Amino acid sequence: MSASGQTRLTTAPLATEPTEGAEQPRERRERSSAPEHDVSVVIPCRNESNRLPRQLDALAAQDFRGTWEIVVADNGSTDDTAAVAHAHADRFPSLRVVDASARPGRHHACNVGIADARGRVVLFVDADDTVAPDYVTAMTRALHDDPVVAARLDHATLDEPWMDGVGSAVQDHALQPGFGFLPFGAGCSLGFRREVLEAVGGFREDATYCEDVDLCWRAHLAGFPLQFAPDAVVHYQSRPNLRAMFRQHRQYAAAQAYLFRHYRAAGMPPRALRTTAAEWWAVVRALPRLRSRTERARWARRAGRCVGRVQGSLRHRVWYV
Repeated sequence: MSASGQTRLTTAPLATEPTEGAEQPRERRERSSAPEHDVSVVIPCRNESNRLPRQLDALAAQDFRGTWEIVVADNGSTDDTAAVAHAHADRFPSLRVVDASARPGRHHACNVGIADARGRVVLFVDADDTVAPDYVTAMTRALHDDPVVAARLDHATLDEPWMDGVGSAVQDHALQPGFGFLPFGAGCSLGFRREVLEAVGGFREDATYCEDVDLCWRAHLAGFPLQFAPDAVVHYQSRPNLRAMFRQHRQYAAAQAYLFRHYRAAGMPPRALRTTAAEWWAVVRALPRLRSRTERARWARRAGRCVGRVQGSLRHRVWYV
């Protein structure tokens, strides 16, 4: 903390060039103005008028004493998302809604948010989660020591009791292991010093559903390894029904093939055939035992991953099933 009570960040100049092959947001390349805030909180969203107020309420309750802003990147909403965000503007020192409708996808919305952000550090949160009261302070403190950090995910606050044991309690005590390669953090929990995002080029625009993993890995390979920030907490909410869970995990698993295509040369290992066989067998074997909602949710997620890796392998022309 500075003598005035505001959190100040110290960052060293970075000599790292943008990662080869990474697509830098055009808006970011064109903007050269100096940061105006300590922190920018970017919220990528599409049709989140019902859940966005809960996250904005959580952000409005922050105890952060530095200068900060909220950037809502509206990814082509057809509901009242923008109006809902504007209605909360008087609760923040600065809140803007930016048009991120040119291309569907969280990765594009985040890049538009980065381009508009005026903070020395950028935090990414999702509209369907909520952050703890000291989240911005804890993330800013962590980013004072490390250039890239990921918060701890709490799976108990927002999920219903029947979700306990489903298997979603990832990143609750450490970073996610990263498919035998490099650790990563969920996109809704990440924070970056601004110059790191500029050095690596932001989110890759073709990295759908694995944009967070890809960015963490590119940052690591550029010399900015990800660190875990356990004092910063995101209350994470899982998908609300079995169909949504299956679809989410199918999409995530399909994206793993994308990652393998791009990172096998850097050391990402292939999947062992025995692992694939064991997972498919577990899906088949569990069918007669799907009596409880918890068991069905666990099965939907596992089946989605099995199907998704096949689809991703076909789409990206690699063997990663």
